[in-house]
This record gives sequence, structure tokens and C-alpha cells, in this order.
Amino acid sequence: MKTKERIVDLLQEARPLTDEPMHQYRHVLLLAPHQDDETLGCAGLIQRFMALGSNVYVVFLTDGSMSHPHSRLFDAKSRTQIRNEESIAAASILNIQADHLFFFNGPDSRFPHRGEEQYTSYLNALEQLTSNLHIDLLLAPYQLDPHCDHRAAYQLAFDLSATSHISLWQYPIWVYELGKEEDLLALQHGDIRCLKLTPEEQSFKWAALQCHRSQLDAHIFNDPTGFLLTADVLQHFNQGNEYFIVDHKTTL
Repeated sequence: MKTKERIVDLLQEARPLTDEPMHQYRHVLLLAPHQDDETLGCAGLIQRFMALGSNVYVVFLTDGSMSHPHSRLFDAKSRTQIRNEESIAAASILNIQADHLFFFNGPDSRFPHRGEEQYTSYLNALEQLTSNLHIDLLLAPYQLDPHCDHRAAYQLAFDLSATSHISLWQYPIWVYELGKEEDLLALQHGDIRCLKLTPEEQSFKWAALQCHRSQLDAHIFNDPTGFLLTADVLQHFNQGNEYFIVDHKTTL
């Protein structure tokens, strides 16, 4: 079976994610490697948690500067500022308060992995933040999502949850489009839960995504080699469903 066919097969067998298991979490922290991952992967879930009365916080791990490293208009510092402003605008649409957003400004496309220099510093900062905010649920990218920063984000979340009572849910981003067979090793039938978004939740998700203009419009940064969220990629996030791996942790 081809990789994309297996992903479709796994998603089709996803069990529904209802509000019932969400009621127990009052303080939720989402780890976003880049400014747009929170919207792509979790905008609907964010809205659902907030409707249930939970506090939702977001940590953006990297400075987001490397999606368009050859911009003809903006240097790295300016690109970071633009992407952070976009994430604040998107969060506002999702009713996340500005003081619930945290920017770690780590190195984009080379965020440290476990065992590398500075990894422990980021882990300690995250541990302090989760303690201060009384976090009881972490949302992190799928552990084998095919982007190095996404895998590093999962490692942080895993290492933190392994020494605390904080639950960990995973959300996939790039495994849909770029996943290879080895990237599916941590997924089994029945592991995945599907959150079916209401039309209103999907509408707000799409509106929030439009705030990330630099990832949608090649003219913003004017980088001929820069990244764009293409229609093929966006179709995975505009079908009214979000997928999560709930309380299933490995050290892969």
C-alpha cells in the first residue's frame, strides 16, 4: 500500500473525538514550531476548548524567518516580526488573548533536538512556563511529522510530559503531504481521533489562516525560492476535520 493511501486508510478509521475527554483539561498549551502550525493543525480544537471554558496558550518555538530566506524585501529580523504579527492576528480571530502567546524565537529549520546544545535551556523554559500556567495538556506536532522542527517540538513535549502529570496530544501537519512509510511507524489503527468541526469553527479556522499572508502570497516576501501553502497542501486542512493522536506517547 502506498504511503498516502495508508494515511487515508488510517484517517478513515479514526475514532470520533468528542467533548467528553476534553472537559478534564482547564489549561492547554499548544507548541507550534512555526507561526501557522497552530492554525493549520489545531484552530478548531482551540475553539472547542475555549467554548468549554479552558484557557488556551500558544508557544511559537522558532522565529519563522527561514520560510523565505532569500527575500528581496526583508531581512531575517523583519521576517520574524511580520510572522509574529501574523500569528497575533490569527490568534485574535480565534479569541486567544495576546498575553497567552509566547515567542521563544528559536532558530528556524534548526531548532535543537534532544542532546544538542541549547535543548535543555528550551526544555527548562518550557517547564517553568507550564508550571506557572498550571498546564494540564500539551498539544505538540506528531512525533514523526516530516520536518525537523516539528520532531524537536515533540521531543520537548514528550520529555516534559514524561516527568509531570501533563497529558500530551499530537497533531499532524506535514505527514499528509510529505510523509514516507517510515514516518507512519508511530501510527496504528485506532490511535487517531477525528474532531469534526462545526461550520462556524471551520469558518473561523479559514479566516485565521488568511492572516498568515506571507505563507499564502509570494509577493509578501518576494523570495523566488520561498515556501508557500499551496492549494494541494491546504486541502488537507479545509475539509472540516482535525486529527489528533490522544495520549499515545513513544520515544521514537
